[in-house]
Amino acid sequence: SESRVTWQPLRSRRSTGRCPIKIMIGHDRRAVQLLWRAATHNLDTSRRVGRLHEVLAALGQEQVQVALLQGSRWGSTSSVQKASSAFITTVGTTRWQIWSWHTTSADPAGGVLIAIRAELLADLAVSSGEAVAGRAGWGRLKHDHLDVTFVTAYIPPGQGPRSRGAQALGRFEQWLAQRPTRTALVIGGDLNCRLGTA
Repeated sequence: SESRVTWQPLRSRRSTGRCPIKIMIGHDRRAVQLLWRAATHNLDTSRRVGRLHEVLAALGQEQVQVALLQGSRWGSTSSVQKASSAFITTVGTTRWQIWSWHTTSADPAGGVLIAIRAELLADLAVSSGEAVAGRAGWGRLKHDHLDVTFVTAYIPPGQGPRSRGAQALGRFEQWLAQRPTRTALVIGGDLNCRLGTA
């Protein structure tokens, strides 16, 4: 059986560039539906002290529970990609579980994060991984009739078929094609894509 996800855009109280959505996740009509609020946002950088705290505080005010973040730039001073990391940070009274996929000095604008309110994960089996090095990461949550994969992606700009953007999109597409159909995908990101002709 397949999980199903429906979403509805939510109007933010202020114009912040974030895109909050209401996510209802259920296996079938008999399943209990969970109502979560997710947002995607390009940080531009989180290397400045307090930047991640600032963003999570603002998302918390919007009642966001899942944050799909791009452009952390963590690791951008290293020539070798560091292993992904997971940690918990507290903002006010809210504990956030963070997963981070680092970038390198060869790709200084990269780095992606997923942040989920820690209390939501108490009874869930959680796995995570990297889809595109320093540019796309995922977290899969499972429990009984729930199976959803949250994905954060930051595709580099580029036009031609040999551009970094096209190559990253190709790797991302291959990763997507390998996902099991039973998991529902929620993708948030900065894809740097153009529609139509310029």
